[in-house]
Amino acid sequence: MGVLQEAQGAYTDAAKSYTEAETVWKAQEGPEGLGVARASNSLGVVEHLQGHEDAAEARYRAALAIYVAKEPDGDELPKVRNNLGNAMAAAGRLEEAAAWLRSAIERRPDYAEAWLNLSAVLKQQDRLEEGVECCRQAIRLAPAMGEAFSNLGALLAEGGEWEAA
Repeated sequence: MGVLQEAQGAYTDAAKSYTEAETVWKAQEGPEGLGVARASNSLGVVEHLQGHEDAAEARYRAALAIYVAKEPDGDELPKVRNNLGNAMAAAGRLEEAAAWLRSAIERRPDYAEAWLNLSAVLKQQDRLEEGVECCRQAIRLAPAMGEAFSNLGALLAEGGEWEAA
């Protein structure tokens, strides 16, 4: 239910649904269960979408601790690192954001969304050439990702490469 509510922009309702799920998971698995980590990550996303970066960071870090302990080779760990990078970028903590995004990519080099998010951070740091390469990597990995093409064009244009943009 929370995913549907989140997609509809009903963030307060989504947060309630994720909180209910977290409560159920805690009762079933204990406070360090993987379900709790999933719910915490989802709550972090809702907080981030509302601009509550401190709350999002706390939720992501809670999820991260569980995944590192219970499922360090799982697919969820790079997603949480990506999300944490996004929250830090939104809070203006660009060096930390880049480090978290790079750690997501290091764990899962085929994660196009993390490459795209890293390109946005690099753009904010005026590291346009690196950002262009990250966008190109995202496009190679996910050629249907329209946002990657848009971001690539913006990076090229900002770097004065009008014909390439």
